[in-house]
Amino acid sequence: GKTTLMNVLGGLDDFESGTIEYDNQKINKYSAKKMDKIRNDKIGYIFQNYLLLQQRTAYDNLKLMLNMYDISEQEKEERIDYVLEAVGMSKYKKKNVSELSGGQQQRIAIARALIKSPTLILADEPTGNLDEKNTIKIMNIIKKISKKTLVILVSHEKSIATSYSDYIIEVSDGKVVNKGNVS
Repeated sequence: GKTTLMNVLGGLDDFESGTIEYDNQKINKYSAKKMDKIRNDKIGYIFQNYLLLQQRTAYDNLKLMLNMYDISEQEKEERIDYVLEAVGMSKYKKKNVSELSGGQQQRIAIARALIKSPTLILADEPTGNLDEKNTIKIMNIIKKISKKTLVILVSHEKSIATSYSDYIIEVSDGKVVNKGNVS
């Protein structure tokens, strides 16, 4: 149910009832066209399995995201340099993704989520494939991002949720079973 919720929030899946609100825009009925626009303009994704093009460079993976926007080549370069610096991956700009470790690939995936300056980041088990050291690095980056951007993160790891979250909604069998601020 958690991934389904993320997919509905991100406009990847239809919903039968309820309301989704993005920046004061209410959506009562699923519209692929409307959701595509919102997703392209306002939402960044961080997936557990990175979903990067393995035989392309980190730079190429990021530039592909920007090619759908009407911005200059100089602005594309500036954004790529900025997000790579933000996730500590500048020196890997021209490396093929397949040559990077899992933690490095996840940082490129985070950079990809940030590159369009979204107002919402959906992170679906972003540390599920990482060791403890890289999990801490990635979660620290996500926590820093959350100071300026709403981050909705799905995790089965309660320790991650309680250590890095401000608010937790616990879901079991498709139902909200607990919610509240983290103290």
